[in-house]
Amino acid sequence: MSWARVRVSSRMAATMRCAWSCLRWFMEWHRWRRVEELVREKFEPREGEPFGQVPYIVDGDFELFESRAIVRYYGAKYVGKGPNLLGRTLEEKARVDQWLDAEAINYNPLVFPIVFNLFVLPRSGVPGNKAEAEAAVEKLDKVLEIYERQLSKTKYLAGNEFTLADLTHIPATRYIIENLKSA
Repeated sequence: MSWARVRVSSRMAATMRCAWSCLRWFMEWHRWRRVEELVREKFEPREGEPFGQVPYIVDGDFELFESRAIVRYYGAKYVGKGPNLLGRTLEEKARVDQWLDAEAINYNPLVFPIVFNLFVLPRSGVPGNKAEAEAAVEKLDKVLEIYERQLSKTKYLAGNEFTLADLTHIPATRYIIENLKSA
């Protein structure tokens, strides 16, 4: 399998740099514990997090789980106090939601088996399923063609401003980029 086929455009790399800047700003508003620290702890299901998984936040009396719900919450809570991550008009908000859904439905389910089988399992001493990863790469290539078409028209996925649609692509994309450098 050729990793050259998993293309990460220079625009996507630029989006990643912008995303990390935005994420640093975002984290100033709330004290986050690193996910790795939470994972190392025994994380028992709680009333506010019935699945016993991270991420999970407590903001005052408010508890929330699921990463996309958390970023939407903070994007709405701090609107006007930094970059607008949700979109300004109804149409911009719909575009943000469209690409948030595209990440959850079309991108992340393909990236996960690649990351898991080619990086996570082998580092744990367990052979990954290369056939499953290769099948995901084939499908991901088609998804990335759609992303490339979109990014040829707009600076970011949902338009010309960085939004939550870009932010939610960071974890998996960053993991692949960093691991491709060392592969």
